[in-house]
Amino acid sequence: MGTKISKCTEILSVLKKYRVKDISCAYGYNCPDKENTIHYIFILESPHVDEIQNGIPLSGPAGKAAFESIFPSSNDSNMTLGKYISEGRINASIINISDIPLQKKAYETVEDVKDELIISGLDWKKIERIRKSGSLGDDIYSKFIKGSFQFRFNRLIKKLENDNYKIISCGRFSNNIVKKVVETDFSKLELIYH
Repeated sequence: MGTKISKCTEILSVLKKYRVKDISCAYGYNCPDKENTIHYIFILESPHVDEIQNGIPLSGPAGKAAFESIFPSSNDSNMTLGKYISEGRINASIINISDIPLQKKAYETVEDVKDELIISGLDWKKIERIRKSGSLGDDIYSKFIKGSFQFRFNRLIKKLENDNYKIISCGRFSNNIVKKVVETDFSKLELIYH
């Protein structure tokens, strides 16, 4: 048992360097008129290659597509929703269900990130099954994903100065987890399937 625990501890310490923190006006970013505007909370699956490299959620192709769909008249062809929110230009947050990548490819493709401990030390079939089904079980991966998300989401809600917020969950995985984990007035929740 001691060997398993030390390997888990070692894997968790390595995973920390791939963590992409949530971004939010509630955590000190400057936001325009945050008392009188609705706060949008975007919930997504997990970071991928661009997010690891940039350290900002929604900073890759998905972030660019999201920005263009929300701000179609913008002339900034390089802007992503993650960057826009991180600059404090909109009263919003981005929180991933998992703040570390849930796809093996993210660890294999990032330059200088090919970490054997991660690639060989995790049960990627189980993680992929969770990711594709959007269903959390009683295994260690499910408990970690659920516990981490629940803690970060509840911390965010407590930090908001009022209850004038809208939750926008993006994708089947996120939607399934949000419906099971988030305790909220469901009129505040919008599910987007993509």
